[in-house]
Amino acid sequence: QGRVRGMLERTHLEKNGRICSRPEAPKESAAKQRLLKDLHQRAMHTLLEAERERALEQKIAEDQLKATDDANRRAAILAAETKLEEEKATMLAALKAHQERQEASALRLQGVYRAHMVRQRVELPWQARERLATRIQCVWRMKRARHDLRELAKHRAMAVKAKRFVVAAEKLQKVFRGHQGREDYRAVWAEQGPIKEKLWAVNFLKAELLKLLYQSAFRAALGDLKERAMK
Repeated sequence: QGRVRGMLERTHLEKNGRICSRPEAPKESAAKQRLLKDLHQRAMHTLLEAERERALEQKIAEDQLKATDDANRRAAILAAETKLEEEKATMLAALKAHQERQEASALRLQGVYRAHMVRQRVELPWQARERLATRIQCVWRMKRARHDLRELAKHRAMAVKAKRFVVAAEKLQKVFRGHQGREDYRAVWAEQGPIKEKLWAVNFLKAELLKLLYQSAFRAALGDLKERAMK
């Protein structure tokens, strides 16, 4: 800092026209030069040690990364081998089960064929007739059961359709009766006026009660028919 300030002052004085003598820099002593050289060597040694440590750390990191990659690769190879072994075991189990089913089917066919051959050798005529009669009865019962099942499905479909028709008819009847009742009420009110309103209301209620009674009887009869059809 002192040298810099002196240089700045001399430069300022020279600009103003004054001549300033420049002192020569003192020569460094041999001890100072050895000290500087030693400091420089120590600094270089420190830098070299730091570089060596950095290179060693980088190598260790690279070795760790390489070891991790190798471990991951070995784990992937082991997983692939395990999966392959499992698939192989599954395929072998499926093949073994298929072979067992084929062997069981072959044994069953052989047993049926041998029983048939034995029956042909030792079966008497009346036994053959009884066996054929049993087979015919079985076929007839199967046919009859299928026919009854189709009839039952048909009756159920008819019952569902009848129920839909009844519901639709009830809705139409409700709409028509409501409309007709309003029209009758307007007509009676226009003819008789408010004097006979109470009498007409009583008669109207009686008519509605009779209609409800008829509807209940009809629905009960229809329910009995449905139950009989379902049985």
